Amino acid sequence: MSYRAVWSDARVTKRMIFGALAVFVLAALGWGAWWWTHPTLLSDASMGLGSGSAPPKPVAEAVHHVGVAGDPWKVGGHRETITFHGYQPRFSTDGAGLKVVLSVCVARMEKSGLDVVGFVGGDLHEHCTEVRPVKDGSTMEIGTREYLVATVTATRAGKSTLTAISVDYSRSGRHLWQHGEDVIEGGCTVTATD
Repeated sequence: MSYRAVWSDARVTKRMIFGALAVFVLAALGWGAWWWTHPTLLSDASMGLGSGSAPPKPVAEAVHHVGVAGDPWKVGGHRETITFHGYQPRFSTDGAGLKVVLSVCVARMEKSGLDVVGFVGGDLHEHCTEVRPVKDGSTMEIGTREYLVATVTATRAGKSTLTAISVDYSRSGRHLWQHGEDVIEGGCTVTATD
């Protein structure tokens, strides 16, 4: 084997190593960018959007509160404050013209334990010591009794199924200010009558 052949083989090997390294670095950067814009803190603590159907009610009475996400049972664990930037409900059908308002609920402590909303009607304050509507800049502290609740209100007669809520939020510096959309899936159906 000549000196030129060895030199040529060394260049090819260096190019292959450099190419493989470049592919690895680009893949790692791509994964990092995807992770940074796709937080899963809320969907990992999903309550399934109530996962049920309410009995038909007249439009004026078709107001329900649905547990969305959070883990108020893990009080005292890892604490983290998240900041909301917006949310968007998703429907498979929306015949009842549902108005969806997302709020932070501080779970009421009862003798038997925490009073946590699943899929209920009535006054939300019966279940929460504090209710704060989610808007751009509002916060929620994970690891406390705070969790998300959606209030769904029918605006006309019909049937609607809420299948998901996309929540845009950012995490703390401990998580590199991860910021993006988290989709909380489930299903609750509301039927409103005339």
